[in-house]
Amino acid sequence: MEQRLGPDLYLACPVCATFNPGDCHICPHCGHTLTGRHAAEKPSARSPVHTGHSRWLILSLALAMGLQLGIVAYLWQPWQPSSLSPTNPPPQSHSEDTDAGRDKIEWARTAPMQPPATSARGEGGVSPAAQGEKTPGHGTGSPTRVPVRVTLFDREGDLLRQVNGTLADHGRAVVTTFEHIQGAYRGTIRMPDRKVISVGGVAQADPAGNRAVLALDPLPSEVGTLPLSLAELARTTYEETPAEQRYLAEKRARAGRWEEAITHWKRVLETDGSRQQDVEAGLEDAYLKSSAAAVAEGWGAEAHTSLLEAIAWLPERGALRARLAESHLARGEYREAIDQYWLASELVSSQAPDLMQAIVRTYRVWGDELLRQGQFIAAANTFREALQLDHKNAELYLAWGKAELRQRDLPIAIQAFEAALTYDPSLFQEVEPYLTKAHALLGGPQTAVIDFSPGSPRIEVAVVLNGRVEVPLIIDTGASMTFIPTWAMERLGYGAQATGRWVEVQTVGGPRRLPVTTVSRLEIQGLRVVDLPVVLGELPGPHMRKGLLGMDVLRQFSVFVDHEVGRMTLRVR
Repeated sequence: MEQRLGPDLYLACPVCATFNPGDCHICPHCGHTLTGRHAAEKPSARSPVHTGHSRWLILSLALAMGLQLGIVAYLWQPWQPSSLSPTNPPPQSHSEDTDAGRDKIEWARTAPMQPPATSARGEGGVSPAAQGEKTPGHGTGSPTRVPVRVTLFDREGDLLRQVNGTLADHGRAVVTTFEHIQGAYRGTIRMPDRKVISVGGVAQADPAGNRAVLALDPLPSEVGTLPLSLAELARTTYEETPAEQRYLAEKRARAGRWEEAITHWKRVLETDGSRQQDVEAGLEDAYLKSSAAAVAEGWGAEAHTSLLEAIAWLPERGALRARLAESHLARGEYREAIDQYWLASELVSSQAPDLMQAIVRTYRVWGDELLRQGQFIAAANTFREALQLDHKNAELYLAWGKAELRQRDLPIAIQAFEAALTYDPSLFQEVEPYLTKAHALLGGPQTAVIDFSPGSPRIEVAVVLNGRVEVPLIIDTGASMTFIPTWAMERLGYGAQATGRWVEVQTVGGPRRLPVTTVSRLEIQGLRVVDLPVVLGELPGPHMRKGLLGMDVLRQFSVFVDHEVGRMTLRVR
């Protein structure tokens, strides 16, 4: 039965010569097991006055006792790295130990580890204090702190970490730090003789002092109930904590399980909002990798939704803003993409030049799409906005010129094309056809400009006969002679019976004989053709009041037609 100590009695460690409270069964300084036989009264803080001879006698006895107990060997121990020998907390006073339950988990449901009954005295009835502490691999003599390797595993059985510890208590326990064992559910210890032993339990766990004592397995039969297991300790001190959620987030990220990593990172923030800056980088990386993987698998909508959620959690992360801008661009949401690029450039100033180029590219893609849709004015305005950001971009000037050409603003189109060649002469082969077309369509002196619906198969032009009658004519490059409707010639005083010539012409209904007469003057926007022989008649169907402008007139001009723009020009040769 364990001896209960009075309030004035302490347990004196025979190894390190420190006095410990009566309820401390393992020396917190060296790990030696303490029993009732080590009970002693702690010396008073005030030293009594002795005579000179008594003082020398007491000092001699103390020195002899210290040598016998191995203090010199303990102080002269071999040097070990600090990671192999955890720093021991300073000794606490008795009053501090009585309140240790607030910050220490010490054999929560068990009795302290006690040495076997036979170990109270060594061979021949000599106590261990007189015999010297035995350390595995070192035989008898002064105690030596022996480093061991501790391997710890997480809840899923994967390697958590490998740490160092110090063998103690006759090789039955290992002293390490609480931080080292946090989150471990199972562990093994590699002994100096290379034998691997499982961790049997946690004999002492002190988060405040960052100290832990691990009991080895198998435990002596004299020990009644087992100490707390690593798994039990983790369940009470680690599970559902920000530390566990962070560990799981990093583990899932290493495995490429991005959605799970995101879930754990968010739990860290939910359980401890003060860790926002701590976890932002990890959460941002998980969102970026998750969206990239979704896009690669063809799940663009899911990736976009994930990025919107990411911005809600991390609104100040520029990389997320830039990725969301790319997602908007892929979805054809050009204005939203530009807005996100602007926000990203403000958040990540070091990447502002690259993000500005991304904005310009977005404007270019947007403008080209508007051109394809026939929204020429909107396209031209979009290219102008982009040029305000990059006023030396030759490709933007070329695109702007195309938009102005399509809406027949030819002087502006010509300026844009010339600017494109100024900033990048290598674009000549691409720009020159558009520039030539713009000049040709512009008109000018002795030029007639005929506009029509872009892509229309029929081009009509109004002509004036003899300066008196205006007639709509359909341009027909397949007709050799110009065809004037009968009603127009009758207004001029010509009649079919008054003509002396007749010709046979091929019509849709078959060959026909039609009268021929001569008009004194035919004018197209001021350009004149005089003494022109024309055929009189009527076109079938809805065009009966219209005529045909044939090649006999067209060959007298330089003709330029652009069906895409919807313009035809006739220039006097």
